[in-house]
Amino acid sequence: MVFLFISILLSVVISFLLLIISGFFPQAFIMSVYKILGFIIPFVIIWLAIKLAASLINKKFVVKNVEKVIILATIYNIGVELLMRFVSISEMNGASVIHNYPLELVFSLSSIVLFYFFSRRYLRGK
Repeated sequence: MVFLFISILLSVVISFLLLIISGFFPQAFIMSVYKILGFIIPFVIIWLAIKLAASLINKKFVVKNVEKVIILATIYNIGVELLMRFVSISEMNGASVIHNYPLELVFSLSSIVLFYFFSRRYLRGK
């Protein structure tokens, strides 16, 4: 739950900063930067959220079975990813779903794998 809260908070802050910065550059440049950052920023947010949450958890709690916690958190992450993809697909029309589905699938799977590996790296047990 802490992972999700920190990642949402970071994405709101980064989106707000990008909104402020967008007033200083031409529209075509902003659109190309948004497309590039749209693929990079979510992975940075996942990394930073896990790093911050793991440091908080490591300071306050003693986790006896880290692997079970990581697997449970990854299962929750898969559920949130599926929910987000279902909502985004239900809002698109048929042609957009067919066109964007492979990219969305690769993005979702890579974010889940990164979540798992970053969790294993930063979360420590006793």
